[in-house]
Amino acid sequence: MKQTIVKILFLILLMGGVFAAPLSALPMVSLKLAENTIISVDDVIEILVLADGDDIGLDLVSFGFDVDINDSGLDGYNFSYAGTAIASGFDDDSGFTDTAVLGSAFPGISEDEVLLATLLFAVDSAGIETISVSGIYDGMSSGLYYERPDWTLAGYDIDASLTIEVAGGSQPVPEPMTILLFGVGLIAIGNVKKYYNA
Repeated sequence: MKQTIVKILFLILLMGGVFAAPLSALPMVSLKLAENTIISVDDVIEILVLADGDDIGLDLVSFGFDVDINDSGLDGYNFSYAGTAIASGFDDDSGFTDTAVLGSAFPGISEDEVLLATLLFAVDSAGIETISVSGIYDGMSSGLYYERPDWTLAGYDIDASLTIEVAGGSQPVPEPMTILLFGVGLIAIGNVKKYYNA
């Protein structure tokens, strides 16, 4: 109940526009593969979205961003968007606005490097894709929001990308004529063997 009241107060602050100017230190958002493994076709890869508070000394209370592949939306030529998992410590508020990924934490998180979410992508074919996240601070639901000691919020833009290459390496598939010729050869060998054994 107490957490719900705090959330309602926070949303009222967001809608009322009670925001102070951004601080001089700037937090940075980055994307990183969850594991350093060889990526193959049909894999599902995890991309971590991390916010580095750069020692600004404030609590991260909310974030919001959209996801793009090669600036063409959620599905690229080689990758398909398979979903998002909001990091533990944050509530998933993605259904409240048009922002694709939205999370909030009450109380805020004070660590310097914070995992915001894990993006999941299915690898459909070999090739190169650039995955990006962006959230232009708008005072409502997009960007990073840090709580100041006087209950005002400092806001920052989110802009990060990661280029991933999936090398080709598929096995050649035999052509139907090759299989047919192989079968005819086996039959011929079988018949020759019968002829000499008779």
